[in-house]
Amino acid sequence: MIYFVHTMKNNIPSCIRENIPLSQETALRVGGISRYVADVTNADELQQVLEFARLSNLPLRILGSGTNVVVSEQDFLGVTIRMCILGIEIVKEDDECVEISVGGGESWDAFVAYTVEHGWSGIEALSSIPGTVGASPVQNIGAYGAEVSDTIIQIQYVDIKTGESHTLLKNECLFAYRDSIFKQSLRGKTIITHVVFKLSKLPPSVPNYQGVADALHQKEISAPTVLDIRNVISEIRSKKLPDPKNIANVGSFFKNPIIEKTQYDNLIQTYPDMPSFVISDTLVKIPAGWLIEKTGFKGMRKDNIGTYEHNALVLVNHGNITSKEVFAFRDEIITTVKKTFGITLEQEPVIME
Repeated sequence: MIYFVHTMKNNIPSCIRENIPLSQETALRVGGISRYVADVTNADELQQVLEFARLSNLPLRILGSGTNVVVSEQDFLGVTIRMCILGIEIVKEDDECVEISVGGGESWDAFVAYTVEHGWSGIEALSSIPGTVGASPVQNIGAYGAEVSDTIIQIQYVDIKTGESHTLLKNECLFAYRDSIFKQSLRGKTIITHVVFKLSKLPPSVPNYQGVADALHQKEISAPTVLDIRNVISEIRSKKLPDPKNIANVGSFFKNPIIEKTQYDNLIQTYPDMPSFVISDTLVKIPAGWLIEKTGFKGMRKDNIGTYEHNALVLVNHGNITSKEVFAFRDEIITTVKKTFGITLEQEPVIME
């Protein structure tokens, strides 16, 4: 590791820390040293950081909370921005719904808890997902049939190059399965500062997933509240996903592949127990975890990299690993699944070189 000494004449904003090992800032505990890390808590600090980087001719990148990213161990000579802008504000409300503007630095799960406490429905199925509110639309996080884009009205962001603020309406964000404009044409060019959500005050819809239905039945809950749904889903996720505070991981490492129904019809002849979710008349979604488990990777460990014993979809760091080891293990899984099923897996976390 190289520790840098600041030799520039430009004043360093007070929100910036120097020579920070990103392995301490990421859930997978992998990453080299960033020359500067800026913990931005308001609009003024963000503009100061952007100006500092421009005058110092330094590259910029956005880390968020480090929960859905694999960072290279190569040291970064620029500024890594962590979005820490907080705040929850009701901007519009009536008898049936409420619109809320939320700071990009708010904890996603803490925000879900806040909405549940108020009895508002719409994101309770997304409980216990790590990360920040600002990161949620980038990946279009989803679980149990719900996606964050279902409730988003608009997104406010700052253009990294110009420092100007902009607003995108939902239909301009190009949301898709685990995708958005922020992972495509705007990737690395923006910093999301606020997200506006529209939530319902009406009784919640129960996720159409057998595990959720079974858990509610066991608890003898026939008309679940948002709190009931949150509690059940949190319990289910705690059994399937390790806490990054205890076991280093970035959650689900692969997307659930969507394949043509004709391919599925062929596969089901050989694998009659293959689970699936119908997307349309021609498309079917297959659980990536099932594919990985069937190829023998569940609970596998190679040195300090492996899959979680209770969920093959999760790659875990058992010790001091590098991003190269993560990528090698990832590629082995992808190659094996492709050879076995003819299905190509895609990873979820963002790669930060």
